[in-house]
Amino acid sequence: MNSEPVTTVRLQGPSSLAELFLINGHYEVVARGVGFLEAHVPLGVYFAKTKVGDSETQETILVDGSRTEWSIAAPEAPLTTPVPLQGQ
Repeated sequence: MNSEPVTTVRLQGPSSLAELFLINGHYEVVARGVGFLEAHVPLGVYFAKTKVGDSETQETILVDGSRTEWSIAAPEAPLTTPVPLQGQ
């Protein structure tokens, strides 16, 4: 039986279409979701990765039991349009 302390992690993505990944210190994906992710994980350092289209961001989060919810920033996606924009 595993006696490591476990806590709940909730990640809120920047949109309902964002892919979310929770990656442990061994670079293993331990949970994934779209728009929202909830996982029960041991305490430790994790990476919260967000992917929207071809753009990605990654944040380091410390899961120490003092908080359970994180809002993850949106990756910067280039604005593309077939219509020329003024100044571009």
